[in-house]
Amino acid sequence: TDEHALVTAIHDHQPDWHITVARSAAQVHDAMASNSLDIALIDSNLPGGITDLVRALTGTGTAIVVLVAAGGEGAAARALQAGTIEFVSKDTGRLYLTTLSWRVELALQRAAASRTADELRLHAVLDASDVPTALNDDQQRITFVNAAFIRTYGYERSDIPTLADWWPVAYPD
Repeated sequence: TDEHALVTAIHDHQPDWHITVARSAAQVHDAMASNSLDIALIDSNLPGGITDLVRALTGTGTAIVVLVAAGGEGAAARALQAGTIEFVSKDTGRLYLTTLSWRVELALQRAAASRTADELRLHAVLDASDVPTALNDDQQRITFVNAAFIRTYGYERSDIPTLADWWPVAYPD
């Protein structure tokens, strides 16, 4: 089946990737709830439609690639309008599998560039604010402090690498 050929092609090029196969939009939503997805390869014929699913994935940092049947330019256009980064046309001879790995890499690079651009915009907005603001990542590392934070507290981001380092400084008693 196409599903088996697709999973095999991905494992051949990215053996360390964890792949979850979802056969409906509901299963994709379930996978999103339990994991953060780096990339979603979505068949345009997915039961339940893909437009709402693509919109739900947009803004999550997930690179979205839609697989469309040969001649499915309309489905590809709708997917791109909904927020897809890339689409791949499936052919009956499965030649699309030979280009899939670099198309996936391209989608991942585009998603990373989009996240970087979003992050830069966010930092610019926060830097213009008079409210002292610090951002941290999932490991509680401080990733950003705005100018108001530095003016108010006198500490640069490098002075407080983690929240655990910040609390004793901010509240010594």
